[in-house]
Amino acid sequence: MPHCILLFQHTKNVNSRGWIEFEHENQAFEKITEMYELHLKKLNPDTVYLEYKLSNLFEYIDNMPDLALFAAVPGGNTYAPFGKKAIKQKVMKRIKSQVQ
Repeated sequence: MPHCILLFQHTKNVNSRGWIEFEHENQAFEKITEMYELHLKKLNPDTVYLEYKLSNLFEYIDNMPDLALFAAVPGGNTYAPFGKKAIKQKVMKRIKSQVQ
C-alpha cells in the first residue's frame, strides 16, 4: 500500500482543517472511521457502547465540508487523488474484510 496524505475539514470553520500523513492507505481509512466514532462519542458522551450502520458513516463523510486522500502511485513520483465516493468504497472494502 502506498504512502498517502489525508486532507479533511470537520466543520465549515476553516480552523477545523487538517491533514495527516500515513505510510499505508489502510491506515487513512481506519482514521476516517475513527474520526466518525470520535464524533459519535462527542454527541453521546454518556454512552459506553456505540453502534452505527455503514450508511451513518457514509453520511458523515458526505457531510464533511472537505475530505480527500492523495495516495502515492507505485513506481512514480506522483499522487493519485481520491474523492469522497472513492473513499467510501475503500472504507466499505476495509470494513467488509474485517468482518470476514
